[in-house]
Amino acid sequence: MRVMSQIQAPSPSAWVPVDAAGLPEVQAAIERIGSEGTIQVAAVGQTRLLGLHKIAVFSSRQCPPDRMLLAFDWVRALPESGTALVGGFHSPIEQECLAIALRRRLPVIVCVGRSFSRMRPATEWRLAVDHGRMLILSTFSPKVRRLTEERSVERNQFAAALADEAFFVHAQRGGHTECLRDLAVSWGRTLKEHI
Repeated sequence: MRVMSQIQAPSPSAWVPVDAAGLPEVQAAIERIGSEGTIQVAAVGQTRLLGLHKIAVFSSRQCPPDRMLLAFDWVRALPESGTALVGGFHSPIEQECLAIALRRRLPVIVCVGRSFSRMRPATEWRLAVDHGRMLILSTFSPKVRRLTEERSVERNQFAAALADEAFFVHAQRGGHTECLRDLAVSWGRTLKEHI
């Protein structure tokens, strides 16, 4: 049982977004999606995580149970160092993959579909940032406070462009995740569809 006094409050300075658009990995992702000069990227957390091997995880909302179990086993088998899990972590499967990664204390890069303005991150996120295991990136201006379908697509494209390879748990035929998978292939991303 964990004693509450062991949990430290995150330092307030850790939640001041910094400009990350000039970082080489971020710049390469921006160029890949063809948005040079139009995207400003803000970051909270450990930008050094960008130097790790990055694997993005994506899934349609509806997913066959056998693929869900494979995805959860896959996250549990990720190496504890040298690899960062990347994504928007919006669909239920993606959220559970994030939860498993956080419980395992794996490095995680979260691409959010809104700005940091008035954001209230979960305690788990704050602790992960404070302990150097999480980087949160936003490609949206401070005026953008709500996630929309269009912003979700943009967020996922940025996450896929940032990653070295991508695992598509399930891509619904004709859906946004299938389009994202096709885009990732066009960028030369290594896909992990069958694990």
